Amino acid sequence: MRASPRLVSGFRGAQDGTAFRTGFVDVVYERVKIDHLDRFGRTHHGLLSFRFAAEHGLSRRDWNRLVADERRFEPLYPDVARIIGSPVTHEQRIAAAVLAAGPGAMASHRSGARLWGVDRPDHDPLDVMLVGRTRRARLDGIVIHRPRNLDDLSPSVRQGISVTNPLRILTDLGAVDAPALFDTLQHFIMRGWVNTAAVAAVLDRHSGRGYRGGTALRNALDQWLVDGKPADSELEVRMAKIRDDHGLPPMTFHAEVLGFEVDFLVDGTNIVVECDGWTTHGVDRQVFVSDRDKDSYLMSKGYVVLRLTRQVLLFRPRLAAERIAGVVWTFAPQLARRQLASRPGSVLGATRPEHAGTMSASGAQDRFSWAAG
Repeated sequence: MRASPRLVSGFRGAQDGTAFRTGFVDVVYERVKIDHLDRFGRTHHGLLSFRFAAEHGLSRRDWNRLVADERRFEPLYPDVARIIGSPVTHEQRIAAAVLAAGPGAMASHRSGARLWGVDRPDHDPLDVMLVGRTRRARLDGIVIHRPRNLDDLSPSVRQGISVTNPLRILTDLGAVDAPALFDTLQHFIMRGWVNTAAVAAVLDRHSGRGYRGGTALRNALDQWLVDGKPADSELEVRMAKIRDDHGLPPMTFHAEVLGFEVDFLVDGTNIVVECDGWTTHGVDRQVFVSDRDKDSYLMSKGYVVLRLTRQVLLFRPRLAAERIAGVVWTFAPQLARRQLASRPGSVLGATRPEHAGTMSASGAQDRFSWAAG
């Protein structure tokens, strides 16, 4: 097997204190080994930092001479250089900014959101948070944030870069990009990194302290409430919108039915609507089996369970509404008529069975007459 080439290229000589030629100058390494620098570069997005080199015996003078070799290094900041040949990425820029800001620095705000996988534009500024008031970092192209509120500042590491945690990113992002908060919140919730209760608690902790992003975060959180209750997924939020936009009958969100919590229960009926997302209902085998056991039990007790997939809810909302309307016409026709009378533009009008007007008096009764309301 061929050995992988060194990221730090162009060095020659033994790793025992001899001189390594960098092209224009000879830099004498008395204690540092080239493998140390190479390993650091490989794990830090193709970057080198003076702080790391100094810990391994390199003087400031030798550092300056080392990064002066334009064929092999590109100085980005006084103490950070990019190794020529390493991929140029936005993540590399973020890593360089964090290294340049010094000990304790973390990617935050827009940069932090990107490291956590949120889709962000490449022209975003570089946001770095520094805790403490003693260091006066001023670095071109980097927005330095010095928080007054130190709550929720436990750091995380993403892609080898120190970064603020998801709750703190939500706390801070509204001050610099309020419109992006809902999508960011959705991203974090869908991956299980935060939940609506935790976000609400963050809002309470940060309120009344000159918190600039509070209004934006509360607005984003409100969009995750369905009938005043926190949603578990974007699909439940979308289902509530489909219900309201298409004039479907009233439904109770997160209703309790025979000891189970269901996504939606059509009021006055035994019709249950469940929102099926692969991330919440398909990945975990135990969850998948539990859902099916719940369905079979509810159906054995006379309930109708309609499961709508993520694909339908997100990309074919009209079809989702029509399927629900069809089930309501089939199992609760009187409710369908009442709803259609109060909302003439309801999807129920387009899905009304052709024989509905000629049904007998007995046939016009809801199949679940006890649930007709």
